[in-house]
Amino acid sequence: MSPLTEERFWLAAVATLTVGARLANQLGFAAIDELALRRFLHTEWTRMRQDLSLAPNDLTKATNVIALLGQFLGEQRAEHTLVTDVLASGASAPAVKVFHEHTLDRLKTITVRIAKQTKHVRIAKGAFDDWLTKRGMPVPAFTSAATKLLHMRSGLDFMGAGTRYATATEPIYTIAAAGTVLEKHIAF
Repeated sequence: MSPLTEERFWLAAVATLTVGARLANQLGFAAIDELALRRFLHTEWTRMRQDLSLAPNDLTKATNVIALLGQFLGEQRAEHTLVTDVLASGASAPAVKVFHEHTLDRLKTITVRIAKQTKHVRIAKGAFDDWLTKRGMPVPAFTSAATKLLHMRSGLDFMGAGTRYATATEPIYTIAAAGTVLEKHIAF
């Protein structure tokens, strides 16, 4: 058992219990089966390590980062997502094709932009950071993981650039999903 950084407290507990059992036996305070205790602690350590590897908040795994991103995209889909053919940038961006124009009457604040042809995802930073915070997910941890695993970048741009929905620049996250692990997990 070589402990991971996250397991340092487990290691301290195991050491305390095994030394405590030995001392209790030597001083005659108890009759603890030390071998059985060590076996039990090893079994529990292994179980907890497996539980930790399956934890959905382990942001070292791309599947967990994608799952969180997918939850946000799903919640935003009906009233906050603009779907276009390409991702335009800037105030004077060329016009782009907007999909599902007939359903845009229910569009509220745009927090997600999906570019079908170029396979880009643009997310309003403020809305996404608030969403993460409400779920107890540290924003810096997620953005660091998404930057590393999904090549997410942050910047300042129009959520609706190239459409009649462009308003003002705002902090955004952009992910170019084409050719990445994310491409097969998002419906473009």
